[in-house]
Amino acid sequence: MSLNVSKIGESDAHTSDITSCHFSKNGILATSSSDQTIKLWVLKNKELHEIATLKGHKYGVNFCCFSPQGTLLASASTDSTTIIWDVKTGDNLCCLVQPSGFAVRVCQFCPQSAFLATAGDDDLVCIWNIGEKELVRTIRDHEATIFSLAFSPDGNILLTSDTVGRCKVWAAQPNHSLMLAGVEEAHDLGVNCVCFSPLHSSGVLENAYSAATCGNDGFLALWKLKTGAENTISLDRRVFAHDGSAMCVDFAADGVLIASSGGDKVVKIWAAEDLACLSILEGHERYVTTCAFSMSGLVLATGSSDRILKVWILDKNKNLSNHQDNVSSSRSESYFQLKLVNKRQQNKVIQTLTGHSSDVNSCHFHAGILATGSADATVRLWKEDKTSKVFQETAVSPLQGHSYSVYSVHFSSDGSLVSASLDGSLILWNVNTGEKIKTFQHPENIGFRVVRVSRDGQMVIAGSDDNCCHLWSLKTGKVDVLAGHENTVLAVALAHSGEIVATGCSGGTLRVWQVQTLRCLAVLDDVHDLGVTCCSFKPSDNTELVTAGNDEQIKVWSLDENQMITLMITLAGHSASIMSISFSINGKFLASTSGDKTAKIWNTDSYRCLATLGPHSRYVTCGVFSEDSNIFAATFDRFVKLWTLSLDGEVEFENIPASDWSELQVQSFLTKEGFGKYGGIFSEISGGNLLALSSLDIEELGVDESDIEKMLQKIQWARFGVSASDGFVDDVPNEFLCPITCDLMVNPVRCSDGFVYEETAIREWLLTRRNTSPMTNLELSDLDLVPCDELCHRIQSFRKSS
Repeated sequence: MSLNVSKIGESDAHTSDITSCHFSKNGILATSSSDQTIKLWVLKNKELHEIATLKGHKYGVNFCCFSPQGTLLASASTDSTTIIWDVKTGDNLCCLVQPSGFAVRVCQFCPQSAFLATAGDDDLVCIWNIGEKELVRTIRDHEATIFSLAFSPDGNILLTSDTVGRCKVWAAQPNHSLMLAGVEEAHDLGVNCVCFSPLHSSGVLENAYSAATCGNDGFLALWKLKTGAENTISLDRRVFAHDGSAMCVDFAADGVLIASSGGDKVVKIWAAEDLACLSILEGHERYVTTCAFSMSGLVLATGSSDRILKVWILDKNKNLSNHQDNVSSSRSESYFQLKLVNKRQQNKVIQTLTGHSSDVNSCHFHAGILATGSADATVRLWKEDKTSKVFQETAVSPLQGHSYSVYSVHFSSDGSLVSASLDGSLILWNVNTGEKIKTFQHPENIGFRVVRVSRDGQMVIAGSDDNCCHLWSLKTGKVDVLAGHENTVLAVALAHSGEIVATGCSGGTLRVWQVQTLRCLAVLDDVHDLGVTCCSFKPSDNTELVTAGNDEQIKVWSLDENQMITLMITLAGHSASIMSISFSINGKFLASTSGDKTAKIWNTDSYRCLATLGPHSRYVTCGVFSEDSNIFAATFDRFVKLWTLSLDGEVEFENIPASDWSELQVQSFLTKEGFGKYGGIFSEISGGNLLALSSLDIEELGVDESDIEKMLQKIQWARFGVSASDGFVDDVPNEFLCPITCDLMVNPVRCSDGFVYEETAIREWLLTRRNTSPMTNLELSDLDLVPCDELCHRIQSFRKSS
């Protein structure tokens, strides 16, 4: 048997190697390249037309892929980022930074579109909740670069591979961590590509899949995977496909054909049933790095290191009208897309301040003025023009008086500004006149690294390279010294009461001092590996202290009345040294900046990350909130970026997984969903407890019988991050929506708990959570699923009418 294949178009629009290509459900073709761009193409009248070029990466783009419904596009780059794009507008919706800062080689959407997997040179697989831009799972079992991974067509499992030659099978859910199955030598010299066949079988006790892999040994291999009672991966058959390396493999949408490309400059098309070669496509002048079938299976795209994109038709008599743009709809994907757009609109750069001639080390807001200190030995002052809404330098800026780098600046409560410099001086400035008010010079001219001012404006606290903390009384001029550290004091924090000072040094030690007696109350060693870089007390709280260090971690500590220090929580979100932390004035938010080129905003109620700002072009040395928390200033290189934030005073729960909600956040959720009258009986129930409630539990709490099922539905939607008030469920009858996916059902089935689910969704639930009901949390005695044919017919009619 042979296959009739002919070339219908090509383009040399890319200026460097083409690294990947992928077709969307709508027939749009995306290509990525080492030229740092992604291009979008359409086929019209059998001709290839470029419709957009997406630019945003700083290094080569290694991979790109569409979301299941084609509304989003993800691109992975050597610059350590994965960007998610709005396909229709070309907007950069969000940028995910690989925790290690290493190159990202591959990214893939889960078929349900809630999660995105990325992997690359750091040997890690990262799974992200794309709606929240949050890293929810990290797989660390590979010990080599990962060039390829793939989700199964039902989204249940994830197949990963590496350059050593291993393939590993995982449950795709973010709360799972154990490997299901694996093979140590799938390919000699490493695996280059893996993909699943769209054909699979699902049962209550077992799911069966087929996957293809190719590698540097030149072989194309087919594998059988089973999950359920037993989890296995076994070789089905393999064939020597390409001289040199086999670089890419892809299944056609019907699962009948497989395409492979390789270092021998050719593309081959195979019968999936027996791996018989049906056609060999020649024409590329260098190795063919990528190949991809269209959703119809009629078109094959290939890309090469010769920079040429070629498009082939498998039957030249077929009509290609289905490759025109068409409208697709996925409620769940639209939901995540909306959340990304909203986040992008809420947190965006409004201005970049320029003027410093060297690195900006520090910044601080007060009364609408932003002060910045730089390695150029100056302090600059910026204020927003009420008419233009643009920050401009004030008339007295810059403030000149230091002879070396200004390392830290901080306002007092009365608006005076203190700056600390490596020249060994602390200067108190009048920001209205630009004049020096007072100066303290270190007796030995040893540099200062950090400075803070007490709330009453009477005391300056500064950490120095002399391993001490200096307390300068602005009223008397007296300077006291807190000695005890064995390394440079980089971190200083003053409690709200003004009676307690915390200091941290580059050796990793944290000390707590009483200001009045100058007595050390507590010492804690090895708080952070490689040193404490910053610390801060929560405003209006003398008992909660936050520290950060070169170990990439942020730690929240509790101080009791005896000054005993207890670790409450460790925040791990940055992938490089933490360079600064700061609270908003109301204490509701914490900001952190890092050498990973990002700033993060955390909610201090739950210490969940609400936003990641960046990446910036270099490490972010400092970040501070404006007094109303609507603007965030981030310093990097010689610049200051001003971000506008949307951080209102309401109790935040929508950007936080329901399992992590506090009792107060549960109250807010119930009120928003129309169950405010039950607030009292749920007053001591946290998010985790809420998700564990069964229908019997809710009844026993005193919820009206008529509200029990409705409340269970809302709780289930909260479990998966969807709210009826988002507007995606109001226009569709509830009975048409799967309680698990919150999407229109295709194959509705009734479970023994009395509820109807999408078949693939409930089977996934039973696979991962065994025999409990998604709605009631009660044990299921009967796992049989009964098709709902009449409901299926009504859903189909609704789809057609819509």
